[in-house]
Amino acid sequence: MKIVYALMLTTIFSCKRNNIESKIADRVEDICTSSSCTIDMKNLTDFSWDKMYVFKYTAPQDEVINVVGSIPERFTEFTRKIIFTSNGKIVYSEEGQTDISGLVKGEVVFDIPDSVNFKSYEIEKAIFKADKKEFERGYYYELTQIGE
Repeated sequence: MKIVYALMLTTIFSCKRNNIESKIADRVEDICTSSSCTIDMKNLTDFSWDKMYVFKYTAPQDEVINVVGSIPERFTEFTRKIIFTSNGKIVYSEEGQTDISGLVKGEVVFDIPDSVNFKSYEIEKAIFKADKKEFERGYYYELTQIGE
């Protein structure tokens, strides 16, 4: 019974660490030792895509649908979203935990202006300067697009 439980926990945690936000955080931890580093999103994905959308937790469902062209398989209100498309079709989407009072430990923060709910990135321009930042709950990761 203990072996089954240990395997279940391993499976749960390895699935969780397989999402894009975790891959970004892991990459920053691996290669950004004491300064900024570069993250190229196409090197973190194992699927074909041509555009990435990042939505703030404030983006309503109708805005996500209008921007992306269809509704993601899963839509939870008040979650951050990363959606990848290929030829206008969603090929991958994930939602990130949000705390409306502040950052979440391990959160990846993209360079989305305050005046909008999302930002899109073409595959060849989805290259970011990454910084690990400390705050009262731990660390978060700040990504700023290079050469907009």
